[in-house]
Amino acid sequence: MQAIRSSGRVVRFALSRTTAGGAVGVLILSMVVACALFADMLSPHDPNHKQITLKLRPPIGADRSIEGHLLGTDQLGRDLLSRLIHGARPSLYVPLLATLIAMALGVTLGMLAGLSGGWLDLLLMLFNDTMLAVPAILIAIAITGAIGRTDAGVLIVILGLLGWVVYTRMVRSEVLTLREREFMAAAKAQGAGLFHLMFRHLLPNLWPLVLVIATLQIASFTLVEAALSYLGLGLPPGTPSWGRMVAEGQQHMFVAWWYALFPGLVITVYVTGLYLVGDWLRDLLGLRGRALP
Repeated sequence: MQAIRSSGRVVRFALSRTTAGGAVGVLILSMVVACALFADMLSPHDPNHKQITLKLRPPIGADRSIEGHLLGTDQLGRDLLSRLIHGARPSLYVPLLATLIAMALGVTLGMLAGLSGGWLDLLLMLFNDTMLAVPAILIAIAITGAIGRTDAGVLIVILGLLGWVVYTRMVRSEVLTLREREFMAAAKAQGAGLFHLMFRHLLPNLWPLVLVIATLQIASFTLVEAALSYLGLGLPPGTPSWGRMVAEGQQHMFVAWWYALFPGLVITVYVTGLYLVGDWLRDLLGLRGRALP
C-alpha cells in the first residue's frame, strides 16, 4: 500500500512538472512503443507481402486509382505503412537493449574509478578518453564492415560495448563528490565493502543522472542503427528498418518521392521525441545546467 501511495505521489509530481515539449515527447514515444508492441494488429498488410504489379504506387490521394495502401508501396509492391509500423520494433529494442548494456558497464566502471582512485582510475580514464576521441559510429561501421552483415543481436552488443564511455566520466565525476558525503563515511565506518558502497549507497544517488543520459543515448543509438542500416551494415535484408527504407527509397526519389520521405520523417519525429523527453527529465530531476553528452 505504501508503494502505491509513493508511486501516486511520483506520478502527480511528474504531471505537475510536465512541459509542452515533454508532453509531445511522451506522446511520440508512446505511439512508437504501441506500434512496436502491436505491430501485427495495427498493420493493414503483411509487411513482407510482395505484389510486383503494385510496385511504387503513390499514397492515397496522390493517385485516386490506388486503394488499400495509405502511404503507397515500395519497389517490390510491399505496403509502406505496414513496413513503417513493423520498423518501430528494431528501432525500439535495438537502441534500448544496447543502452542497457552500455549503462551497466559504464556506471559500474565509473563508480569503480571514482571510489578506487589510484592507478585503476588513471587507466580507466585514459582508455575512456581514447574511446571518446573516435566517434562511435565510425568504429561501428568499421566493425560491422569487417564482420559482414550483422543481425540484431550482434548490433546490440557492438553498440553496447561502444556506448559505455558516455556514462563513465559523468558517473566518476559525480562519485568524486558523493564519496566525501557523511553517509559514505558512516558506511565505511561500519565496514561496508567496495561493491556494497557502489550498489547500495552510490547507485541510488546516481539514477537521475543515469536516466537522463540513457534517454539521450537511446536517441543517439536510434540514429546509429538507422545509419548502419542505410549503409547496408545494419539489420539483415528483408527486415523492416527505417534506415534501410530511406536508402532504398533514395534510389527512386524522382519517381517515388514518398518511399524515402515517410521513413525519413518517422526517424526525425521519433528522435526529436526522445530528445524532448530527455530535456523534460533533465528539468524534472533538477539537472538543468549540467553538461550532459
